[in-house]
Amino acid sequence: MSAKGDISDQANNTPRATAKRKLNSPEEIKEPKKGFFGTMSGQDRSVASLTCGELMNMIERTMEKKLDERMGALATKEDVEVIKASIGLNAEMNERLKKELEEVKDDLQKLKTSYHELKAGMEYTQNELKKNSLVFRGVVVTEGCSPMEAIHDLCSRALGIQNVQIIRCFTLGKGTTERKAPILAEFDHKTISEIFSNIKKLKGTSVVVHRDVTPATRKATAILLNIRKNCIELKPNSKIMVKGYMMDVDGIKFRWCTARGLMHGEENGTVVLSTMMQQDMEEIVKKAGEFTSGKTAHLPRNPSGPI
Repeated sequence: MSAKGDISDQANNTPRATAKRKLNSPEEIKEPKKGFFGTMSGQDRSVASLTCGELMNMIERTMEKKLDERMGALATKEDVEVIKASIGLNAEMNERLKKELEEVKDDLQKLKTSYHELKAGMEYTQNELKKNSLVFRGVVVTEGCSPMEAIHDLCSRALGIQNVQIIRCFTLGKGTTERKAPILAEFDHKTISEIFSNIKKLKGTSVVVHRDVTPATRKATAILLNIRKNCIELKPNSKIMVKGYMMDVDGIKFRWCTARGLMHGEENGTVVLSTMMQQDMEEIVKKAGEFTSGKTAHLPRNPSGPI
């Protein structure tokens, strides 16, 4: 190997010299270094120049300001007292309104009771005015004969009543060939009693006789007679009488109320009757009421005793 080659290899193995750091000029030293603080705006630079204590004071003042703003929006102690007083006043007013509402309910119930009593009183008065009037159904009025003559003949011949006193007599509506028009006749009290005493003589005929009563009374009577029929089927030995709104079952009195149904005084009459019959009568009473609902109630043919 030549000497030139050795020198070349030695040169290649010698480490390279490290580059010397360039010295900054005084002008360059005065300029801020580029980086995070170098890119800040003027305001940001002022914040960055603050000490830690100054920065903490600034944050504390900012938080106090925000807290004061928040607290200002909240209710003061006086506001809370006003709210409490308002709540108490509302609660007191609610209690007063509840009490007044209960009083109104009681008054309404009393008015309902008074209304039903007044209605029953009016029904009773109307029926009293009609107590000497009877309705005859199925009576044939022959040609040339007036309704009064036909009723007089029925009472004297069929019932065997002497000295029949008819105050007035007229037909109710128009009849047909198949169904004769009912006839209303008003008698004196003595004749009324004699007619009902002999009414059993009309059994087997097409003639039906019943008192002239208001439609409401007629409906109530039909309902009670339906109940009476079911009671007799359950207890054949029971003595049950029906008159108008009233029904007497072995001495226990019941009445039919349009609004409340079967009543025993102010008690539920269905419960009392169920105890007497030893059977639940609710369905029977309900069906009896529905049987005449929306229909014209007809009294039975020649009921025994006055209706």
